[in-house]
Amino acid sequence: MTVPLLILIPLGLAAVVLWFYAFGDCCSTELFNKPCRLAWLIVIALFPIGGAIAYLTAKRHVTRYSQPPEPGRLERLLKRGQ
Repeated sequence: MTVPLLILIPLGLAAVVLWFYAFGDCCSTELFNKPCRLAWLIVIALFPIGGAIAYLTAKRHVTRYSQPPEPGRLERLLKRGQ
């Protein structure tokens, strides 16, 4: 079974764009320290699609959970549990 070029070309282009975006974002972010950033660059270079997806997922997780909690949230959660 052959896959038409009309499908392969856009998928390949999307993969290249994703790879360049993840690589550039990893180089420019200050979210990770230098050794961690170097490790992510190696992962992205060795595994272009999977590495880029893993990096962007990890960045989203770190960004979401590294923010300080909103004031009063712990008290509201404790009152709800009583």
